[in-house]
Amino acid sequence: MLIDAFTRLAKRDKIDRQSLVLLQDKILAYHKDEGFGFSLSLEGDLLSQWRGYAEDGCGVSIGFSKSYLQKLTKKNSKPGHDLLSLYESV
Repeated sequence: MLIDAFTRLAKRDKIDRQSLVLLQDKILAYHKDEGFGFSLSLEGDLLSQWRGYAEDGCGVSIGFSKSYLQKLTKKNSKPGHDLLSLYESV
């Protein structure tokens, strides 16, 4: 699923074939692990996050559509084995 998503984005952004192959190889190397994860914030712009996660404010912010992520999790969910999950932690 990750390779497909990154391949579509790379083609859309006209990434050269060699770079795409390197990216796919990196993803396959991680395939041996149990899974991937990343954290999102409900807040769009927090100074503490910029300081903690973006080299003290030197970074970029990427926005995600919550409704799209929710649809994607439902689409990739199978009884007893979720390929993708989305939940809010406390």
